Amino acid sequence: GDVYKRQLDIRDLQQEQLFFLPLLQVDIAPSQPLKQQLHLAAVRVYNLEVQLNRDRQGEWNHARMVPAKAEKAPAEDQEDSKTPFKLLVDTLNIRDGVVFFKDNFPAGGFRTVAREINIDVNHFALDEHDPIPLALSLKTDRDETVQIDGHFLLNPFSLDLQAEIRDIPLGAYEAYYHEAYSGPLGGKLGLQSSLVISPEHPLLISGGRLRWQDAYLAFNESEGLGIALVDIADLSFDLGKNRLEVGTARYEDGQVNFSRSPA
Repeated sequence: GDVYKRQLDIRDLQQEQLFFLPLLQVDIAPSQPLKQQLHLAAVRVYNLEVQLNRDRQGEWNHARMVPAKAEKAPAEDQEDSKTPFKLLVDTLNIRDGVVFFKDNFPAGGFRTVAREINIDVNHFALDEHDPIPLALSLKTDRDETVQIDGHFLLNPFSLDLQAEIRDIPLGAYEAYYHEAYSGPLGGKLGLQSSLVISPEHPLLISGGRLRWQDAYLAFNESEGLGIALVDIADLSFDLGKNRLEVGTARYEDGQVNFSRSPA
């Protein structure tokens, strides 16, 4: 059968919106609910809106929806719940999603909006032992773009992804590095790499590349260091071995402006 849901509005206990879903389409394949087996031929999500906020105390708005931990069920109830729930989804598509992000925790706060969020997942299953294909893309209101392709597993949790992020305006993220560097960094950053997370590799980054265009580090209002291009290639980082490697680094058209005050 088919299930269509329109205009789903989910709010927290303070009546602040968490999710708004204009349209959800679910195509159900032959399933056996009484045997805890559910097979969905397709799940399609259109124009999902997500409000993701963090307050000044560091609490996320979605965390308010998590109930307090319940007491452990009696042993006989635990025995009854041992039958594993099997979920199989042939195709999951999210189209033109939007995330409104507001973070009031760092000094000065930060806001952005991610749009055109498209996600494709194929052959998803809770007990899957083969890699599950994943593709994700989005664009922000600051014209940053994100492209991710690869696959993942839930058990054991594993990721193997190719990621590329373009046109990150570093000055917009000053709230997150203000304590380390008291001024907005100039220029735009681009990143690309392979990312692996698995039981064997807590975090493995390889084939990384960093391109910082029109880099600028201000000393004060009128002085600073500028570099037209910082290009670092063949970056790798192995968290398990605590090892960082840099293949090549190239810099173009550097300029420094500074002065010395009288003693």
